[in-house]
Amino acid sequence: MTLVYLGTGWLCGLVLATVCSFRWPVWLFLSLGPAAAAIIQRHDRRQWRLYLAVAFVLLGAARYRAAQTHSGPAGLAAFNDQGWGEFEGVVVADPDPRSELTRLTVAVEWMQLERDKPRQILGRVLLEAPRYPVFRYGDRLRFSGRLQSPPEWDDFSYKDYLALKGIHSIVRRPQIERLPGRGGSPIKRALYDLRSRAHVVVQRVLPEPEASLLSGILLGKDQGISDALMDSFRATGASHVIAISGYNISIVISLLFTGLGRIVPRRTAGLITIGAIAAYTVLVGAEAAVVRAAIMGSLLTAGGLLGRRAFGPALLMAAAIGMTLFDPLLVLDVGFGLSFAATLGLMVYAERFHSAAFGALARRIKPRNAGRIVRFLNDSLLLTVAAQMTALPLMAYIFGRVSLVSVLTNLLILPAQPPLMLMGILSTAAGLLWSPLGQMLAWFGYPFLWWTIRVVETTARLPFTSIETRLTLTGLLVIYSLLFSATWLVIRPGPVRTGLAAGWLRFTTRPLPRFALLAALASLVLATSFVRDRPDGRLHVTFLDVGEGEAILVETPTGRRILIDGGPDPSILKSHLGRRFPIWDRSLDLIIASHPDLAHVNGLPAVLENYRVGALITNGEVDGPNAWEEMLDMAEDGGIPTVTAIRGQSITTGDGVVLDVLHPTGRPAARYDNNSIVLHLRYGDLSFMLTGDIRAEAEASLFESGVPLQSIVLKAADGGDQAGTSQPFLDAVRPWVVVFSAGSSNLDRHPHPRVLERVLERGYAIGRTDELGSIHFASDGRQLWVMAEE
Repeated sequence: MTLVYLGTGWLCGLVLATVCSFRWPVWLFLSLGPAAAAIIQRHDRRQWRLYLAVAFVLLGAARYRAAQTHSGPAGLAAFNDQGWGEFEGVVVADPDPRSELTRLTVAVEWMQLERDKPRQILGRVLLEAPRYPVFRYGDRLRFSGRLQSPPEWDDFSYKDYLALKGIHSIVRRPQIERLPGRGGSPIKRALYDLRSRAHVVVQRVLPEPEASLLSGILLGKDQGISDALMDSFRATGASHVIAISGYNISIVISLLFTGLGRIVPRRTAGLITIGAIAAYTVLVGAEAAVVRAAIMGSLLTAGGLLGRRAFGPALLMAAAIGMTLFDPLLVLDVGFGLSFAATLGLMVYAERFHSAAFGALARRIKPRNAGRIVRFLNDSLLLTVAAQMTALPLMAYIFGRVSLVSVLTNLLILPAQPPLMLMGILSTAAGLLWSPLGQMLAWFGYPFLWWTIRVVETTARLPFTSIETRLTLTGLLVIYSLLFSATWLVIRPGPVRTGLAAGWLRFTTRPLPRFALLAALASLVLATSFVRDRPDGRLHVTFLDVGEGEAILVETPTGRRILIDGGPDPSILKSHLGRRFPIWDRSLDLIIASHPDLAHVNGLPAVLENYRVGALITNGEVDGPNAWEEMLDMAEDGGIPTVTAIRGQSITTGDGVVLDVLHPTGRPAARYDNNSIVLHLRYGDLSFMLTGDIRAEAEASLFESGVPLQSIVLKAADGGDQAGTSQPFLDAVRPWVVVFSAGSSNLDRHPHPRVLERVLERGYAIGRTDELGSIHFASDGRQLWVMAEE
């Protein structure tokens, strides 16, 4: 209990120092008084605890102010905003890939500004590098660019956020050269390389978005989850499922300690488990919530080896003091605050909610049945409510929103998380050893991932999913004061000391009937997927909603698949393909890359990495953005045949579908857009004109060629840019429907009002992905069905 007093005082001191700017020697001097009083009152335990807690308030404030004194911008950051420079350094964190860029944290060792001499210097910088080529932890880099101060906005300070990570400078769009050799910690290199290999395994054995969800849950790599899906998790209060925290650590402990305990002595199993916890913490990125859970889990395991019973709040405070003593700025970290608050709620309320629910039910039904119901509710409802008792006020203060469907969502998805975690761990580990075994095990985990995502997406679409809140710091303190005062009045007769497994991290063994039920549900999902994804004898052409870019999926009557372009965002593209492909089939017969534009090809390298591709067709360009060159290199390294498209070629699929190449002609064009591949897709009475990004000049060359242009569906060039889809071209094609592939908020104003006016004045129907989502055409060669997939 003493540690609880000290930890509470310490954390209060850290928070106090954020609003009170006394220098650290002042705080340290003030702590001498209560520290002396604690020594004098050491025989009176209550007075001793009280004075010691006050001393720790002041010591916590002193530690925070001392950290502020020594962690401010210095060294490299002193040269921010002073022009162009050249730098050398080492990548010291796992790269953070996004849709069009990769964030690299680099420890700089050497720099030279314009008209300045070279100098050795220390400091961390965040590079916003191109998405390709791929960089790794430990890479030595030479880069050039403008060293800038991170921006600050009215509602968010990116500068303060990066400062928590020790970063005070950024460089956007640097020119990068990889140098020979690798730096950094050899242990971290090995763990991060293992993490990357495991991530590749997950991407290969599962479709999207299920693969990215599992990567987030197991490996802490959630960058592949689309913004829309991530927003749904946040709106429904289910984002804790993705964040690695105590739940993941508890399963690692349970699997290792229980499994090893049958092979080696108990003490040896415990020591191996503690080492594995440390390795797993580094492997997944060592975020604050993970470190907190790892410290608590290690202390719990060590206590079990020593025969000491764990008192949860004391473990929590020990972890908090240890972490903030090393890095006091963690008190400002959102992840640390939410993890601490949720864990405290589980410790204080979970067991009491469990007992209260059992007592209420046992008075009405048989105790045996009451116990079964409460065990189910404990995992899916009671633990959620307990965690949110203390986390919800902080979430309302930080994010300004409160989810109204959180309890419902968690009630539905939490029962699926233990089998999801177990099968995810097994399939990933097996996939690292033998890919077919990992693929087979992944099929058993897929239904639980599928269920989690569908529930979250469905509840996120309910009306009044969340409400805005305007909670001030004063209001937050008042709420917590009332909450803990009421709690103290209820539990004052005696604290409940429970093992961590009873409250904070309950990992219960599932009885056989429940496992049978989950297995039946998994089989049902797989069977449904098999029936749904069989070829239906129709042509399907889907203009995928990939934002400001283009990607078209063609599925022929016998199930052949052709992907035309890949859009700007790999995660969005993989999510679309994953939802349309069966889990057991990760293949594309053909990829057609119309031209080297990031809005068309940035997603294709990720597809080549994770799908079996029969062939690649390009417009013959060799040079282009990094993603284009990466795509060509991957095709060459993977032995994928690459063909250059030329007017006059035809692609036949053997089931009545023909794609005629109308452009390019083989002659260089003044603009790379005018060198786009143009396809005329035919199937029975149906035809599509797929124009890439061609302009009026290329359209004129199509008139001159004399090829038939009339089509039922026309894809407007470049999302409806005014330089294309000219009046003569519209008159030549005479489509029934014109499809515009554009983002909902794009800087190019696509589709352009003039193009829309041209289409509407001719009476053609319009389909826009920015308004309708993905647009799906299906045909048997005579009839045409159109559906919008929001």
